[in-house]
Amino acid sequence: MAIEMSRVRQALQAFDLHALFVQELGWNHPRNAQPIQWNSHDVPVRRREIANLAGVVVFEVTIDDGTIPDEALRRVIANDVAQLHLENLLIFVNQERTSSLWYWVKREAGKTFPRQHTFVLGQPGDLLISKLSAMFVDISELDANGNIPLVEVAKRRPSGRNARCCWFGA
Repeated sequence: MAIEMSRVRQALQAFDLHALFVQELGWNHPRNAQPIQWNSHDVPVRRREIANLAGVVVFEVTIDDGTIPDEALRRVIANDVAQLHLENLLIFVNQERTSSLWYWVKREAGKTFPRQHTFVLGQPGDLLISKLSAMFVDISELDANGNIPLVEVAKRRPSGRNARCCWFGA
């Protein structure tokens, strides 16, 4: 099974990140969907967990002035979040929910390489959708040894226990 392009595109256009990750990509519901606020270099920042899978946590991030922070502040925020969730995807969203910057850090040989992708309302989003398709989790990707019956996986999937993830390093 593959992603349903029209539904993924619709969720992107609506900036419905929860539906995008949980309903369309097969990720788990957030463990804690309550917003968490802290100050990063004296800038009030809020993050809200959108979804998680196999230790990777997706957060929607906003700052008080309603803009998407500059690169220096994004790096500081990413470092703050990595203290709690090393593998993460941060989606910075502006106040009007018309622009987003998807930000993750690739780790290789002890070095970090920030990666980002901008998505603006009205774009077709084909490049982002192609990246998201690699994040899709299908039941057929689960352990081939049969340790978890299909019915059990379907029941536990939202709780975050038995999903597998093969993305996040590109």
